[in-house]
Amino acid sequence: MRLTRCTSVVVALVLGSSMPMMSGCAVGMAMSGKQNIDTSIMFPGSPRQVVIAKAGPPEISATNSAGKRVDTYFVIKGNEPSAARAAVHALLDLLTFFLWEFIGTAWEFGAGREEKSRYVLTYDKEDKIEDVTMIKGVAKQEGE
Repeated sequence: MRLTRCTSVVVALVLGSSMPMMSGCAVGMAMSGKQNIDTSIMFPGSPRQVVIAKAGPPEISATNSAGKRVDTYFVIKGNEPSAARAAVHALLDLLTFFLWEFIGTAWEFGAGREEKSRYVLTYDKEDKIEDVTMIKGVAKQEGE
């Protein structure tokens, strides 16, 4: 009987000390990600300098057959970092003795939460947007 009690204590200590090490996946995932690109400024008439200032440099910049500048932006929405989401995961970890990690990590993988699209902006001679084309559900090209 003494061996069983000693074994139980050792198992409890090992499991108890390993629980805090399991914490962090969901919390870390909630804190990581990229800020969304502001696409509200991508409309006809908007100057190219404003677009670059708000959205950053384009993924691809080229000139089409008509001699107009064409910029391309790859946009992923729904993967922005969130301190509030991370705090909720940490609280639920503590309240459930770190069992929430299994659910929280799967939740953060978030199948279907990200929305990927490509914006193709065509500029006129004064570097103002002439046309905006959005292509939903595209993947990032190889080598980018």
